[in-house]
Amino acid sequence: MNQAVLDRQLNDCLSVELGWKEVASGLTKILVGYTIWILGNLFGLGLVLMPLIEVGFKLDSVRMRIGQLWMFYAGLGILSVVGMISCGVIMGGKWRCVIHAPERNACRWLIFLCLATMAMTAALSILSSLAGLKVQPEFGRGVAGLTQARFTTVGVILNVASIGLSMMYTCSFALFLRAVAQCMDSRWHVRMVDLFLSFFVPLTLASAFLILKVVTGEMQMMKPLLYVGVGWVACFLYWLVMIALVRSCILKTVERVRAPMAYGDMDQASLNKRKLSFG
Repeated sequence: MNQAVLDRQLNDCLSVELGWKEVASGLTKILVGYTIWILGNLFGLGLVLMPLIEVGFKLDSVRMRIGQLWMFYAGLGILSVVGMISCGVIMGGKWRCVIHAPERNACRWLIFLCLATMAMTAALSILSSLAGLKVQPEFGRGVAGLTQARFTTVGVILNVASIGLSMMYTCSFALFLRAVAQCMDSRWHVRMVDLFLSFFVPLTLASAFLILKVVTGEMQMMKPLLYVGVGWVACFLYWLVMIALVRSCILKTVERVRAPMAYGDMDQASLNKRKLSFG
């Protein structure tokens, strides 16, 4: 909305919905969690890739030194710890949104669905790693040993279910942001979320199709996979920008909320001005 004064009906709704600032605080916490995840993964991947670059990725013919192995395992440990910390921070932000989001436009139910699917995705991923492995990875051989991991049929089903729930998690959170934009009466932000969903869903289907082709051996070209990877990077950056803009929309709209009595005074002043204009 561009006008200085909110619509009276919207103002009346927002004046009784007192949790919007806490919802914005929850979105801030979610952005902090993603920031931790990005920085931690960059650092961890750097530690993992550095010894591999030194040996030229020739793991079968070149044995890594003790220092390189320690660097490699430290990177894997950092990736695991950062994943748990960032997941906890993000879940904390979503929980704050669940507590304080209103039920208008199903905001509370959508963020509750998002939080539930996120927890189920993490649980299925851990369960598939613990009980779904047919061949355990050999950590003593570094990356070459990690590639030997094989999943049972149950493990494959759990992984597929985890991927499906992660997609549902993303869609439910995007729909929550859309519902928040509707509560703020911001059509621009609603269209922004619609654009994200129109890009995310086809990208997900294309990724599943390409992975199926690669696994079955029907396609070995890396170029389509590279394009899909670039698409996911762009999608993730758009995701972060979308969260930040919706958070900003909440704060800017809430700042313009006035007491309901102020609208009565404005109506009376408008009526007096109209009377004077007609003599």
